[in-house]
Amino acid sequence: MRLTTQLPYQGIQLAAPYCKRSSMIKDDRKKAEVIKRVVCSYLGLQQSLIVSRGRKGHIVEARQMAMYFIRKYTRLSFKQTGLEFGGLDHSTVIHATHMVNNTLSYDKLYIRKFKDVENKIKQELIIA
Repeated sequence: MRLTTQLPYQGIQLAAPYCKRSSMIKDDRKKAEVIKRVVCSYLGLQQSLIVSRGRKGHIVEARQMAMYFIRKYTRLSFKQTGLEFGGLDHSTVIHATHMVNNTLSYDKLYIRKFKDVENKIKQELIIA
């Protein structure tokens, strides 16, 4: 027996593996929203700021940290992660993850913030 689903308005049927992938992406998008909310809450920013094109240091730091955690705790691709931030390019997400890794190698204050945010994200994702 083969499980299928029908796409609305198109009459196209997908086999179960594709249906499962679609639901995984929905779950990961929900996780991405939780991660963005937690990062913004911890850093005292409105969520709309990290999705905007703002280049101020504290906004960029929050955006990069959120991108890093989305890549770490979801299966969203670089492109999909960029879309979560207002359609940013995949290379911006790659750069963000590199910047977070680089900053973690030398900045003790950043490391403390990073660990606090990560612990809060883990708590929220267990609840969600």
